[in-house]
Amino acid sequence: HRLAPEGMPSVAFVSCDYLQRAADVNADVLRGQGILPNTTLSDALTRKIRAGYAAGVTWMDQQVGRVLDTLTDLGQENNTIVLFTADHGWGLGEHGIWCKYCVFENQVRVPMLVRVPWITATHGKTSAALVEHIDIMPTLADLAGILDKVQATEALDGESFQDALRDATAMHKPAAFSQYPRCMNSTMAKEPPYTPNRDVCVGHPASEFTHMGLSVRTPEYRYSEWFRWDGLKCEPNWDVDSDGIELYSHIGDITPGCFDCYENVNLAATPQGRKQYANEITSLRTMLLARYKTQEHIGCPNDHSAEILDGIDNTLEIFW
Repeated sequence: HRLAPEGMPSVAFVSCDYLQRAADVNADVLRGQGILPNTTLSDALTRKIRAGYAAGVTWMDQQVGRVLDTLTDLGQENNTIVLFTADHGWGLGEHGIWCKYCVFENQVRVPMLVRVPWITATHGKTSAALVEHIDIMPTLADLAGILDKVQATEALDGESFQDALRDATAMHKPAAFSQYPRCMNSTMAKEPPYTPNRDVCVGHPASEFTHMGLSVRTPEYRYSEWFRWDGLKCEPNWDVDSDGIELYSHIGDITPGCFDCYENVNLAATPQGRKQYANEITSLRTMLLARYKTQEHIGCPNDHSAEILDGIDNTLEIFW
């Protein structure tokens, strides 16, 4: 599936502008290939880019191997927890996307490999449990036996997923959440190939965002909604209609590694679809708003004075 999902709202797509700076593809990108929703790069270029990415993965694998070999050499492999993850996913042409910067599965789903030497029952097994990065710190504290002490002094957003490490069939939480902004008023839209989705908001203050894409993933579905952004409050404008909703089925998605088997058709793109999946949309939207629409108005980052920031206790307490 090398084109954008059917029925995708235009704000959901990201035009991977960095391709214009790549000598082997920039000419095609300027003609709109590989950067607009319903275009793609040639088979030859696709293979070349994917081969380069595979080389990067191989190099990274070698570096991880060096760390693990050192643990063995030091005699610490059997008393050291190892957790490998990443800060984001990536697109290699699936759905016409060659980067991150959006809330599709390929961009927000990350690898997570965990080895706890003294939990042997699940070694070598995979889990379908939903976990989030905010769960990492509570999990490591839990495995170290200090979670209660940490919770006594720190407010933790995440939850320990030790149960899923002990039982590969255990479900950790009902949903995982992601978000990414849009800056569609950028001057980049006035340059070839003339798409407002080129500016990925890097370097922009939150007050300059135009939209915020909020997404919730359950075992069966991904629901995303693109809210207009209130640049004065630096939060979604909850009082106006959003500029797009997406509902993608993940029913049957239990085997990692199929990067474009799902999220190919937006089930909420038509009135018929919204009627057919009304219950799912209502339920998932309720979960999304419960997570993000709070009574607390944090405001824009530069609204916080130095005096307030200086008053935040950043002390790390050690319990062992």
